[in-house]
Amino acid sequence: MMRIFVMMSRLVYWSDRDDAVQTIGSHEAKTRLPELLRSVEQGSIFTITRRGVPIARLMGITHLDPDDVAGVIARMKRARAERSSVT
Repeated sequence: MMRIFVMMSRLVYWSDRDDAVQTIGSHEAKTRLPELLRSVEQGSIFTITRRGVPIARLMGITHLDPDDVAGVIARMKRARAERSSVT
């Protein structure tokens, strides 16, 4: 089973879904957002690019594994605690 790496901002999620990921330019994504959201509700995943460079992934929230989300939250809390102790 293929693992899909998803990075938005600095949050990182992993998904075991091996659906085909479609690529779409940012201008087209803006223009077709309602249509894309309907597709996402049906399970589609889109990589949004700016001038051909991937910048974001549009996917349904059901793709997020609760354990992965919990891990991200734990890492954020550790980073916040480390930053607080430095100042």
